[in-house]
Amino acid sequence: MNDDLKQIVLEGLSGDNLRLLGERCRSHMNTMPAIYVTLGLMFKVLADEYDEQGTTATRFNAVTEALSSRILSLLNAESQSVDVILERLNDVCRGFHEVMETDLS
Repeated sequence: MNDDLKQIVLEGLSGDNLRLLGERCRSHMNTMPAIYVTLGLMFKVLADEYDEQGTTATRFNAVTEALSSRILSLLNAESQSVDVILERLNDVCRGFHEVMETDLS
């Protein structure tokens, strides 16, 4: 159901892919809004950061390291229990918070 998102995440969280992920999240919003609205907003914030400031290899690697596996884990849990989904969504949010609190400019 969300294989398109998984494939893009595996390709990397570049600016272009972040924008594409945001668009794809909008198309999935009706299925599970808590997941796809949250991810879409995260992707937008990161894509805007990349657009405004550019990004260094260090920042790109930090974003990828903090978020890719967590996002994939969340997307893979879509058909599991609410408790599992919430746990994984919280983990993605923690990773996002770590990324946003780290100044790697």
